[in-house]
Amino acid sequence: MAATARAWRLAGSSSTEITKADAKAGFVVTVEAALLAWISGSGAAASDSVLRWSATGILLAGVLAAIWVVLPRMPRPVTPAPRPAVPMNFGSVRRLTGTELSTKLHEVDELAAASAEAVELAKIVHTKYVVLRWAMAAGAAGLALTVLAAAVGS
Repeated sequence: MAATARAWRLAGSSSTEITKADAKAGFVVTVEAALLAWISGSGAAASDSVLRWSATGILLAGVLAAIWVVLPRMPRPVTPAPRPAVPMNFGSVRRLTGTELSTKLHEVDELAAASAEAVELAKIVHTKYVVLRWAMAAGAAGLALTVLAAAVGS
């Protein structure tokens, strides 16, 4: 029983981290999009400066990466029906009737289900944070190039 409770706590912790990563990605998109808007509004985009165009490209890549962080992760379809150890989520549950879901829930090995859910959510969290780090690095690099371009007067 303790192992099952721990597995569900791990799944809950990962779920919380998913929410945090999504919020951080939203902040990164906002900051990087504002910097892109400033570059384009200041006439910098019209400049032939390699530094400014590089900054724009890097910032755009950062914005796209941060947007990718918040895109929903749709699980691959499980055919014909989810196995008990496979996490049951809205993607697999939506294919079942109420009676089928009730039967599945009674057949589930709780520890195996909780463990599988914890592992799947941990993979999602890891992927989100890896991509978020790249988005943040792109923002920092884009800002540095923008400041450098302004400093050299291009």
